[in-house]
Amino acid sequence: MPVVPHPFWLETEPEEAERWLETEPTIFSLRALGAWSDVNDRIARFSPYFRSVEHSAQIAGATLTHRENDFKAGKLNLLSCSTTMEMGVDIGGLTAVAMNNVPPHPANFLQRAGRAGRRGETVAVSFTLCKSTPHGEAVFRNPLWPFTTALAVPRVSLQSAPIVQRHVNALSLAAFLAHAAPGDLRRLTAGWFFEATHTDHSAPAERFGQWCQDEARGEAALLQGVRQLLQRTCLDSRPIEALLANTATMLTQSAESWRAEIQALLDNLEIVKTREGDSTPERAIGRKTTRRLCRRAREPHPSQTPARRQKPRS
Repeated sequence: MPVVPHPFWLETEPEEAERWLETEPTIFSLRALGAWSDVNDRIARFSPYFRSVEHSAQIAGATLTHRENDFKAGKLNLLSCSTTMEMGVDIGGLTAVAMNNVPPHPANFLQRAGRAGRRGETVAVSFTLCKSTPHGEAVFRNPLWPFTTALAVPRVSLQSAPIVQRHVNALSLAAFLAHAAPGDLRRLTAGWFFEATHTDHSAPAERFGQWCQDEARGEAALLQGVRQLLQRTCLDSRPIEALLANTATMLTQSAESWRAEIQALLDNLEIVKTREGDSTPERAIGRKTTRRLCRRAREPHPSQTPARRQKPRS
């Protein structure tokens, strides 16, 4: 194999590498044998290259952060992205954005193209591949489409009964917690809400369901808020008492689902329980029960508390 006369072609003219590739006799012989291709030419030239990775919602968050940092540091120079990079990510130094199809809306195009040229680059390029579709061909005939098309004002549809009911649920729960919850509302947990304590015979969730059917009808502020919420919606003509009854029913269903999930975890914990109480499965199920389902750490369930080995008496 031939030896490159100048390491990395430092301190040489840009045409020196091409001249050497065209005049080196050994390379002529290797080309005739099929042992020297265009890939070898690129290697001998020390040509710039692209190192690309995927950036999409299918990638773990920690991996995405690592890839973004490598991209910012120049260790990666090409990101193949889904819409994850459309908004909320600011990476300076981008000089080009290429889209393999026309975005569905001008706002999407402006968001994607706007990723480049954000930190004072003198030149930034946005390239869009217009595929053979009605939308792609229309944009190909009118390249100014993303800049001349009026952006529609976003609106919220009020004709979805489940969505309106959920807002009624949230408003009712806020009114209930305002006088029934102890201390800082931000520190409340699902365990406090769905389970009874040693001092209370009923859980706050049960009291909330009963409150929706009885006492909530006398809460003037709540009733006024619900009336304002229902204006010009599909539930505007429904009685507030019926909506509050739906809130209590949906709350009962949520409580049953939560307790069933907790019980399934506790049953699994009972299956894998060891005498020492600190095995890997026990710790994993315990963390999921306490953190993901928000049982209060200061009042753990007896079956969640690892059993410690008793010290022998002296």
